Amino acid sequence: TYLREQDVVAWGRQVTRSCDAFESVAVIPHPNGTRDQVWVATRRTLTGATKRCIEYVEDVGQYYETLNVDCGMTCDTGVAVTMVDQIGHLECATVVFVGDGAVYPPQVVVGKKIRFTPAAQRVEVGLAYTSTLKTVRPEIATGSGTMQALKVRWAEITVRVLKTLGLTIQDNIIPFRKAGDPMDAPPPLFTGDKRVQVTGWEDGKNQLTITQTQPLPATVVLITGILDSGG
Repeated sequence: TYLREQDVVAWGRQVTRSCDAFESVAVIPHPNGTRDQVWVATRRTLTGATKRCIEYVEDVGQYYETLNVDCGMTCDTGVAVTMVDQIGHLECATVVFVGDGAVYPPQVVVGKKIRFTPAAQRVEVGLAYTSTLKTVRPEIATGSGTMQALKVRWAEITVRVLKTLGLTIQDNIIPFRKAGDPMDAPPPLFTGDKRVQVTGWEDGKNQLTITQTQPLPATVVLITGILDSGG
């Protein structure tokens, strides 16, 4: 990550499936000339054989602003369809996909294609991944010094998100669909605060774990809440 105007120069670990690996990487100007684009040579185990794919990191999706699958294929067919093909590079792999903003059940690619209902026009299909954010133990100044040796838990958590759908906070699946949302369309992206009540003093309650397991956009911009301490 390089953002010199904010003094950000740092390595970031990028992980693909455990049976796959990135073997080479290059950065070139994006075709539209507004930013850089990362290209990788990836070793993947698909259909029981080792294949090498040339892939690039694309940050623009077909329906949402971001693309959220690995080794993916996107298409806009112009009309609603119930099949997409030309995905032979994922033959026999279990893939996740989004059609017109809605997440469909995972499928296995057979004959270079997948079939699905209901029909969709804009489709993104690829390998799934899970994004995980885990905080460190909180530290708040106290009259007696550090609180690291105290028994501490989060009693209430507030997570502020930006244009997000589908999050799990401390094993709590966060709802995003409201009663007034149309049932035949995905709920709109949410920007705002989500609150979670937490119980128990067992180990791990003093750290927060936020995960995104679906191929949907998720951006966390703030974490706050109420801490209980004892002992």
